[in-house]
Amino acid sequence: MFFIDIAVPRDVSPEMGKLDGIFTYDIDDLQQAVTSHVADRSKEAERAEAIITSEVERFEAKIHSLDVVPTIVSLQDHLETIRQAEIDRVRGRLGPLTRSRRSPSKPSLAASSTKSCTPLSQR
Repeated sequence: MFFIDIAVPRDVSPEMGKLDGIFTYDIDDLQQAVTSHVADRSKEAERAEAIITSEVERFEAKIHSLDVVPTIVSLQDHLETIRQAEIDRVRGRLGPLTRSRRSPSKPSLAASSTKSCTPLSQR
């Protein structure tokens, strides 16, 4: 049986808590529980603030990186133009290439163009 005594002065004798199956709580016990819970919530609020701060920083970095996307796309287009011109130049010197000699070079050159535009942080 539980007795919660919130009266001041107390109505339930602390001696009752010594009996088997009897649990007594007073206003001081409740205050201690509240204080403990407030401290726990405060710690969790600090953790939540740290998570929010971190995510805001990530979001801001992402937003700032979007500003450079058109420049990167333009650079990729320019590199593709250079790549295609080099293929045409080599083809002109070597003459017609067989399919087996031509197919490995295109993906390799395309990959090098793409890699040259990849941010260093993603390599």
